[in-house]
Amino acid sequence: MKHWVHRLWPYRLGVALALLFGIFTVAANLGLMSTSAYLIAKAAQHPQTILLLWVPIVGVRFFGTSRGVFRYGDRYFSHDVTFRLLKNIRIKIYQAIEPLSPIVLKRHLSGDLWTRFGADVETLQNAYLGLVTPILVAAGSLVIAAGVQWLVSPLLAGLLLVLLITIGVGLPLAMDSVTQKYAAEIVGLRAQRSVRWMDAMFGLSDLITLGAFQRFQVAQELLEARWVEVTRHINRLKGIGVGLTELGNHAVPWTILVAGSLLVIRGRVPGVLLPVAVLLALASFEAIRPLAAAFQMRGSLIAADARIVALSQDTPQRLAIKKPSMPHRYGVEFIQWSHVWYRYDSFEPWILEDVSLTLKPGEHAAVMGESGAGKSTLISLLLRFADPVSGSLAYGAEDLLALDGESVRQTFSAVPQDPHIFDTSLKQNLLLANPLASESTLWTALEMVELNEWVQSYPQGLDVLVGEHGQGMSGGQRKKLALARALIKDAPVMLLDEPTEGLDALAARRIMTRIMASLSGKTVLWITHDPAHLALVDRVLTLRNGCLTDNFTKVQHTEIV
Repeated sequence: MKHWVHRLWPYRLGVALALLFGIFTVAANLGLMSTSAYLIAKAAQHPQTILLLWVPIVGVRFFGTSRGVFRYGDRYFSHDVTFRLLKNIRIKIYQAIEPLSPIVLKRHLSGDLWTRFGADVETLQNAYLGLVTPILVAAGSLVIAAGVQWLVSPLLAGLLLVLLITIGVGLPLAMDSVTQKYAAEIVGLRAQRSVRWMDAMFGLSDLITLGAFQRFQVAQELLEARWVEVTRHINRLKGIGVGLTELGNHAVPWTILVAGSLLVIRGRVPGVLLPVAVLLALASFEAIRPLAAAFQMRGSLIAADARIVALSQDTPQRLAIKKPSMPHRYGVEFIQWSHVWYRYDSFEPWILEDVSLTLKPGEHAAVMGESGAGKSTLISLLLRFADPVSGSLAYGAEDLLALDGESVRQTFSAVPQDPHIFDTSLKQNLLLANPLASESTLWTALEMVELNEWVQSYPQGLDVLVGEHGQGMSGGQRKKLALARALIKDAPVMLLDEPTEGLDALAARRIMTRIMASLSGKTVLWITHDPAHLALVDRVLTLRNGCLTDNFTKVQHTEIV
């Protein structure tokens, strides 16, 4: 939990006040119990005047009143720190996830990401109140309890300290060593359950169609059975720990009573102080009672913290560096990949090997190749979703690798191979590309992709809801929407990654002929498998085995046709 020192440092004043009030609360309770015991014992001796009881009476009133005040301060500052800390953790996680490129995010399943952002953070919100505070408050309170008991008898003080440390620290540590193996597993199982439930929700129709639902269900039941088994083990161990702790809660004052009675019989401790020693031992247990739960949650907190920290470590080093923004200009410039090498990880094969490519201003080029050849990677590098292992990327005179990714992407308009459609209206999905676009601009783009008649068939028009992930649309309509969105952005460079996938051949031909004509003067890089579209571009390249070859230009292509 070394990260918690850095996380708590910005709130050090609140942490200090919370701990101070927490220790004062326990100290007030110790004072209340000890002075009450002394008052009762002294009153039982029938003193000659009430004035002899005046000091303990005032002490009882003071400690009884101050305990409530200190408890309020403890709750106020500790919860204030907790909620501020929780907000900061969520912001930090988002800041860690947000710059991650789609390439990096693909390493994490959706359910796993959701678990990290949701359940793991919910686990961490208990770290301060449930782990940090109890340990520090218990340490300060043990010193106070031992100090007060020392005034009664050094021997009883030493005995009390040994008993409290044994039961409050030794017992929880012993139980923690037993539950540690289950604590990390329960966090992993929670993530697996989320992943599989996400798969079930989005792939249910495929599971049923393929006849695989029963097998999926059996595997899920095995996972759930293990989850129940591990949960029962943890709860059983928690119950044993709580039971032993409560047993110690009663055993400590009885032990002090027996030892104190022997000291009273031998005349080493005044009899009036024996109730003080016993009730002080009973009250001091308030400080160490939360330690059992604190140590039991330690394993889960460490596992959840490690999973969250791992997200920020996934950010490529070069992408994480703050870079200058790209100048705000929209002139059409040449685009250049120069001796680019790229692979996902050091242990994986190269996807791009010494690739060099220059697109002239206004040139329309197509890249062909087998699936997995790395065609989409050319676009990902250009959009700064990833950085090459070596080589350079340039837009005109600007080195793209030296610029901020957000500003670089303003120069490009892209249609990804698998576009995401948001669960909102069609209009809002279009305005993501250009919030200032007029309604006539939206209709023009829809007409170019032949989606206008479908929209006009709904009474809501542009305000029609498209559903989660565009479930209210067909696959071809989702692709058309992505094309319209890219046109609305009106950037000087258009990047097309299989834009006609899901469209019938005739419609694809009509739409892309219309779009490519509208993009005259702009630079276009088109990833495609369909050779029928090659007549629409000026240049065709092939990517195979990580190497890029230039097939022919428009003039050569015309001669072949």
